[in-house]
Parts: sequence; C-alpha cells; structure tokens
Amino acid sequence: MMDNNDDLKALWGAGIAAPAPDITALLTRATTVKRKALNKMIWGNLLLVLTSIFIAWVWIHYQPQMLTTKIGIVLCILAMLLYIVASTSMLQFLFRTEPDMDTASYLAQMLRLRQRQEYLQKTIMTAYYILLSAGMALYMIEYATMLGRRYGLIAYLVTFGWIGLAWFYIRPRTARKQLAPINDVIKQLEQVQQQLKD
Repeated sequence: MMDNNDDLKALWGAGIAAPAPDITALLTRATTVKRKALNKMIWGNLLLVLTSIFIAWVWIHYQPQMLTTKIGIVLCILAMLLYIVASTSMLQFLFRTEPDMDTASYLAQMLRLRQRQEYLQKTIMTAYYILLSAGMALYMIEYATMLGRRYGLIAYLVTFGWIGLAWFYIRPRTARKQLAPINDVIKQLEQVQQQLKD
C-alpha cells in the first residue's frame, strides 16, 4: 500500500499527465454531435423545400401583376435553393461515418465539420439573407401600394425589422450554439491526440 502511494507521488512529481479521458465516450459524443447536426440540417432543408413550394403556390394561385413581385418570388426561392444546395454537400459529409475510426481521423472529421459549418453560417447565410431581403423588398411593392403609403411603410418596417433581428441577433446566436458542441469535442480530441503523442 505504501509503495503505491510512493509511486503516485513519484508520477505526480515527474509531471506525468493524467490518463486520457474515456476515448470511447468521447467518440460516442462526437458521433452524437454529428447526428444532431445531421438532424437539424435535414429538418431545416425540409422546411425550406416546403416554404419554397408554398411560395410557388402563392405565385400560381394569386397571379401577381407586377414584374417586381415575380422577380421577388424568384429571388426568395433562389435564396432557399442556394441554402439547400450548399447544405446538401454537408449532409453527404455527415452521413459518412466509419465506426472503426481512430481519434486522429475523428479529429480531422470534426475539424472539417466545423469548417463547413462556419462556411455555411458565414458565406451561404450572407448570400441567403441578401437574396431573401431583396426578394421580399421587390415582392412587397405590389401589395404595399394596395395598402396605401402609411400601412405599406408599416409593412416594410415590420418585415425588415424582423429580417434585421434575425440577421443581427438570431443568426449569430444560432451559429454559436451550433459550433459550441463541435468546438468542445474538437478540444477534447486535441487533448487526447496530444497525450497520445507525449
């Protein structure tokens, strides 16, 4: 019993690192993070497809008269299709998982996931919001003129107030929430890799 204490003190004094966290649990957590990202991506894409179909139905059913309304509808649908196409490449990446990967491969995969997530959140979402805002501005011209100047202005203020709130508050908050578990898993995998090298 005394020898064990002396051995622990010697290890402690030598500065030998504590054993690595449970690698199986860490890899399971990494898989869970990927699965959650996959589910959010699938549901988000499904919602965008349904919204695009609804917008197309509105176009066909209500037959807008002004060209600006039609261009606005096209821009809104184009924004959604852009996001769907960009996220589909990420879906293909998220579906590919080999159960027998080592920590280095998992780390590389999580780094790629973070890189793609950041690209989606920054570049694609910027283009999405620009197209959507331009589409909404053009779409609303026909209906805002029917409402009159006062109510048309209120409609524009409410619409673009919501888009501004989504851009400046909801989008960054969502991006941070999506990247937090990925960054946490990456940090732990990097610690494991470092301990394995030492």
